[in-house]
Amino acid sequence: MEKNAVPSRNHDAIDFFVAWELLKNTLTNVDVRAIITAAKQKGDTDMENYDALNAKVMKAFCDENRLAVLRLLCTGEKCACRLQDALSISQSTLSHHMKILCESGLVSARKEGKWTYYSLSDTGCADAAKILAEYTHAISRERDPGCQP
Repeated sequence: MEKNAVPSRNHDAIDFFVAWELLKNTLTNVDVRAIITAAKQKGDTDMENYDALNAKVMKAFCDENRLAVLRLLCTGEKCACRLQDALSISQSTLSHHMKILCESGLVSARKEGKWTYYSLSDTGCADAAKILAEYTHAISRERDPGCQP
């Protein structure tokens, strides 16, 4: 397989689940209350707004083209033309996906002349891991007693 080739979609699904398990295993000791407290200290007191901002980050993971872009960027910075060629998509489609990835904070863009180069944002990726942990880490295993008549 070429260095910048995109793996088949079947491998994407398998890799996603492997990555998910690794991420869950590395985040089991995350203090979710500390994450929420830190967000409130930054001024994010409106939890609906907080959830909306987090949804923007999670949306970045909800498309197979965006997952493929993230995989390609794992090997380093890429010019938009290289991403477009690797994914075999139109410029406008790539632009749409890159806008979502950049707005999520996962990807950074830099312009050099008429070219745009993209790379993973260390801070954005760390924030995404914290967000995922917040929504998937059980604070309590207490059972619901059920509805009382």
